[in-house]
Amino acid sequence: FRILFKNVRPYAGLFAVAFVLMTFVGLFEAGRTALMKSIIDELPGASRGPSSGLAGLVDARNYLPQGVEALPIIAALLVGFTLIRGASEYFSSILMWRIGVSAVVDLRQRLYDHILQQSSEFFTDHPTNELTTHIISDAERVQVSVSTLLADMLREGLTFLFLLALVFMLNWRLTLAILIVGPLVYLLTSRFGRRLRKIAHSTQEGTEEVLDVTQETISGHRIVKAFGMERFEQRRFRDAVVRLANHQVRAARVVYLSSPILELVGVLLAAGFVLYAHKEIKAGAMTIGT
Repeated sequence: FRILFKNVRPYAGLFAVAFVLMTFVGLFEAGRTALMKSIIDELPGASRGPSSGLAGLVDARNYLPQGVEALPIIAALLVGFTLIRGASEYFSSILMWRIGVSAVVDLRQRLYDHILQQSSEFFTDHPTNELTTHIISDAERVQVSVSTLLADMLREGLTFLFLLALVFMLNWRLTLAILIVGPLVYLLTSRFGRRLRKIAHSTQEGTEEVLDVTQETISGHRIVKAFGMERFEQRRFRDAVVRLANHQVRAARVVYLSSPILELVGVLLAAGFVLYAHKEIKAGAMTIGT
């Protein structure tokens, strides 16, 4: 992340605006969740009394005048919160994408300038496809990291913090459970992420090898035909393609394995929450909306 933020630093102003907008996304997402609690508690058959204590601070009914029909007002607030959250997410995503594209332009220019200053031995040791891959593909990863990964990490992280604060105000026991289980989910996702990064690096090297073999064979076709090396080049190309395919299959195994494992963890957590909520609701410590 140090290198990533170094590329983003020239666009600190745009990044600050995007960060504020992403904060709005998390804030109004938590606000929508709190409004949904108030709506559910206001429905017929639910507990109609406004919440008290910390939960009362996020219950919209406590801020409405006495005798006012709460449901239409809360529903209108829900629509307004959704519009603000959607607009904030849109503009923050556009700004982060612009920052990512601008960072890639600067990075590609620096790489190109650096390559032009190298000696002839450097170009002999490094094939053309390897250099062009660094300029195109590696620089493209920076754009993806800034525009997508960094933006998602900040947006989802801020949303998580606001929702965690909301859950703490509604039920502090659930907050403790989240804090206990959270590291387990983080360890699982980070482990899958590390494996995917290693495989992605191997896949890129395999792609470079296929491009090198193809370029060498096509550009030197006269030599290949003069020495009757067609069969040799065919085997060489197939070996490179098979190695690339093996890397891609390994990546697919990690991707398709991570989804069911994380889904299983989520279902186990949901099942535990349902049992706990049922017990608390029967005891009167929680409402259906909570």
